[in-house]
Amino acid sequence: MNGTPPLKPRVLVVDDDRNTRTALCGLLEQEGFHVIEADGGEMSLRLFKQATPDVVLLSLRRDAGTALSDARKLDSATPFIVLADRGAANSAAAAIEDNGCRYLAKPCRRQELIAAIRAALPERSASRPASEARAALVAAADPLLEKMGSSDAVRRLIADIDRVAPTDFTVIISGETGSGKELAAREIHVRSRRASGAFVAIDCGAVQPSLIESELFGHEKGAFTGADRSREGKFVAASGGTVFLDEIQNLPLGVQTKVLRVMQERQACPLGGSRYVNFDVRVIAATNQNLPAMAAAGRFRQDLYHRLNEFSIEIAPLRERAEDILYLAERFMRQTCEELRKSPQVISAEAVEALEQHSWPGNVRELRNLIRRAVLLADAQIHVEHLGPIALCAARERRASASDERSAEPMALKTLVRRKVVEAEREILTRVLQQTGGNKAEAARLLQIDYKTLRTKARLYGITFLLNGKEESASLK
Repeated sequence: MNGTPPLKPRVLVVDDDRNTRTALCGLLEQEGFHVIEADGGEMSLRLFKQATPDVVLLSLRRDAGTALSDARKLDSATPFIVLADRGAANSAAAAIEDNGCRYLAKPCRRQELIAAIRAALPERSASRPASEARAALVAAADPLLEKMGSSDAVRRLIADIDRVAPTDFTVIISGETGSGKELAAREIHVRSRRASGAFVAIDCGAVQPSLIESELFGHEKGAFTGADRSREGKFVAASGGTVFLDEIQNLPLGVQTKVLRVMQERQACPLGGSRYVNFDVRVIAATNQNLPAMAAAGRFRQDLYHRLNEFSIEIAPLRERAEDILYLAERFMRQTCEELRKSPQVISAEAVEALEQHSWPGNVRELRNLIRRAVLLADAQIHVEHLGPIALCAARERRASASDERSAEPMALKTLVRRKVVEAEREILTRVLQQTGGNKAEAARLLQIDYKTLRTKARLYGITFLLNGKEESASLK
């Protein structure tokens, strides 16, 4: 990429003494290295796997021999430089020798340390970092594994897609907003015999009810005010391919009747026309609502639901795919670093913990937006403070936990119940506001509470969510 600055060598500094670690990091940054720091133990192993450094600078402690052996099992190609006083070095000499590491006695001169690091750099393979190589292997196994992660839930999703893709079954994909419904629909199309045809998507909730028929079935010139030319509808445009009806629960009941007839007859008459146009499409629908419940309540046509539901796929929300969170966060981080022409970054252990504990009401879309912002704010390492609203939640949880630990008196049952009710209400309100794109009137209708109550609770709980890539406050809308 033209204008991209050369990547700096990546050095992971592991030392449990904060002052020493800070001094080492400052020294190495002055010398032009990209520095990642860890305080040892589990954190250093996690960062080692994630960051794939070019050199590791390890300050030897009593338990460092085990950590060193574990790290070398993960990647024997990365050079290690061990800093230790003579007593510690003698006690762990076997570990140092067995793992083929350089040893520098403390205290060492600045020039000696920098020379050792630069001498170790050529040993590092010139190939891509291990994290990128792993991602390439995952992508080779299946594109959806690369895009969504490799959890059991994603693998079950892929199995369902592979099962239904070769057929012409209509499919309903259900899942929360931002969970990847359109991604799954496109993958069904790509793996089908219709892959060479068009994939035409329409968001049924984003089109005005008065215009939805024209969007779906087309119109003739002069069919309505503003129709200054003829236009073909989505069903005809997708002929030979797939039409994707996203958020189908938003279709007006009258239009649902026409969609059912069009699907059965495989022909449509444009608005204002008298001639039917034949087409051959596969229909995939998606929803973030419970369509069977809506059909039972008369808010969605049962006959259309059964026509669409030849095969159903449910996408698990991100909070139920915890093992995918870090993988996706790193993937979005690498993409954003490349986009912004920034040196590769890593995510600190504390930030990883905060990501894994978050409930993700906006699912993968929320994670992507949050990581993009964090990459913009951070330098070499993403810390909790770069995670915006998640950082605030994590801080509140830590304060609450510390307060509970300090409390000598058991908390009253009434207080515990009140706290749990508040937590549950806040999570439900946040999720529903995400689903409605911040439309509080629609959220109030879905929750069967009045608008004023919802607005009051949103303001009380300070609910925020991500909308169009920006953090919005529900209490201000």
